[in-house]
Amino acid sequence: MKRASVPLSRKKRIKYLDQPQLEALFRVAKARPLRDRLLVTLLYRYGMRVSEALALRTEDVNLRRGEIRVVGLKGGAERVYAIGRDILPLLRKYRATGPFLFASREAESLSRTQAWNLVVGMMREAGIPAGYGPHSLRHSLGVHMLDAGLQLEHVKDALRHASIRSTEIYAELSPGARAEYTRRMEHSGAIVKVGR
Repeated sequence: MKRASVPLSRKKRIKYLDQPQLEALFRVAKARPLRDRLLVTLLYRYGMRVSEALALRTEDVNLRRGEIRVVGLKGGAERVYAIGRDILPLLRKYRATGPFLFASREAESLSRTQAWNLVVGMMREAGIPAGYGPHSLRHSLGVHMLDAGLQLEHVKDALRHASIRSTEIYAELSPGARAEYTRRMEHSGAIVKVGR
């Protein structure tokens, strides 16, 4: 059965940051308040939508067990992830001021607009062009996971997709994944080589 290709209009909507752009963003975030730095970090590392990050409650982070619980807002998929060793010190240092992990001075939780402005402001300061926003961090994780050699099923799980079809777009965007399977083909005895 022939696999349907992803429409060009959908490909155009996927905007992700490469590794140098993300490193520049994290350098900018490091100079910001811990809450803002943590927001950018969690959006990227757990592929969260802004609404998912803002819905995080303090009890969703279990420092003793080193776990974070993320509830997907599309389809309600709930996942528990190990907290990365590089993120754990940030969470230990951070003190949430209410029931939600990300609060503002005015409310229990940051608004979507506040969060969007924070992230986009840091992106502009990092030299990332207009047109990128918080959702670009989610797309970045999908591409970078494949660049790291992880399987499409792992990306599906990390992004809490209901269907693998939603995840397949990242395979088309990952030059690292393409280079890796090309290298494996070159070194595999299962692939017939062209004679010299």
